[in-house]
Amino acid sequence: MSPTLTLNAAAGYLHSTYKSLTLQNTVLDGNDLPFAPRFTAEGGSDLSLFRNGNDGLTISPSIGYFSRQYFSPFNGTNAVGSSQNNRELQQEGYAKINLTAALTTGRVTFKAFASNLLNARVYAYGLDLRGGGFPYNFLIPSTPRTYGGSIRVAF
Repeated sequence: MSPTLTLNAAAGYLHSTYKSLTLQNTVLDGNDLPFAPRFTAEGGSDLSLFRNGNDGLTISPSIGYFSRQYFSPFNGTNAVGSSQNNRELQQEGYAKINLTAALTTGRVTFKAFASNLLNARVYAYGLDLRGGGFPYNFLIPSTPRTYGGSIRVAF
């Protein structure tokens, strides 16, 4: 049989801003909400290299894109009269590439995956610790490149 290709894609736009917000004597009207990328996009494919009844091998690459997101309602604005540097509390836009391969033979499926294949450096969270006496902001990294696999037996 010939290979079978299935494509999938999705895109999102999120306009989540504060209508009216004042924190620490700083007007933040119109700032983006934290952890809300404005644009997201995902695309992928499933390529069945061979199929014989329920047996087969499928390779599934995918990519996901997320635009810049802030970790603070201040976005890039610093609070009035403070030593904050909120420009550091953001994650620039990034993409992650993932790959999955599944081989089914009889009742057994062997699956392998690689997430964040190119090991994109991404932050999951950011805190401004300057107000607590620390001299810096703290950025918590997200999951690095991850590999794994599984075996499934159908009864």
